[in-house]
Amino acid sequence: MMPWTKMHLYTLVPSYIVMFAIAMFLAKVLKDKGQFLIMLPVRLIAIILVIMEIFKQVLSINKGYSLYHLPLHFCSMFVLLFPLFSFYYGKYREHIKVITVVSSTCLLLFMIICPNTIFSDTSISEFFIDFFSFHTVAFHNMVLFGLFYIMLAGLYDLDRDRDHKSLSLSFSIYCFIACVMSQVLKENFNAFYTCPIPIFEEFRLIVMDKIGWAAQLIYIVILWTLTVLFGIMCYWIVVGVDKALKKLREKH
Repeated sequence: MMPWTKMHLYTLVPSYIVMFAIAMFLAKVLKDKGQFLIMLPVRLIAIILVIMEIFKQVLSINKGYSLYHLPLHFCSMFVLLFPLFSFYYGKYREHIKVITVVSSTCLLLFMIICPNTIFSDTSISEFFIDFFSFHTVAFHNMVLFGLFYIMLAGLYDLDRDRDHKSLSLSFSIYCFIACVMSQVLKENFNAFYTCPIPIFEEFRLIVMDKIGWAAQLIYIVILWTLTVLFGIMCYWIVVGVDKALKKLREKH
């Protein structure tokens, strides 16, 4: 699988530039307009994500439901995280904010390194003719636009001790649910059932031939660990970007 295709290059790079510019403009215009207006872009994104997911589920049911459409993928968390970020004001509010920002950063990093693993060039080319293609492209881009705005507007606070615990726990809870449901339903949520990278998948199958189910358990543990560590790595990317943005705000 090619990490990037021409279709990704021609569409994603310009769209990211435009989204970042709009997010920067909104963050600058709304910064002194009160809490309601500052949070309005994120709340609109949250509502749109939920509506899009409902449409996807209904359409899938009407067409003969595919278990792959269950909201158990890593990015399915955004259907919950963005509404919580937008409307939840309980004692875990700051935990939710950081989990949302870091999870979105994980998506951004994947989209920079290997966007073809998130959605194919077919999804891009069929954007206007197939709802599921529209959903997967629009959904992920809405999340990234939300990330750009949240970071540029500074709508979160970082606390390293708190955040490491929150991220490790939340990512582990997701991994537990995704890996169990992947084995039960035999669907590849977050790649917990089979590996999307051919060379590693071949190795997994060879090991399974030799030691049986234990190979799958080892694969799950490795992927679980890598998922949590990837989240922690993305957190430190957020820390670095946050420092740079704060310096820019101080200058202006």
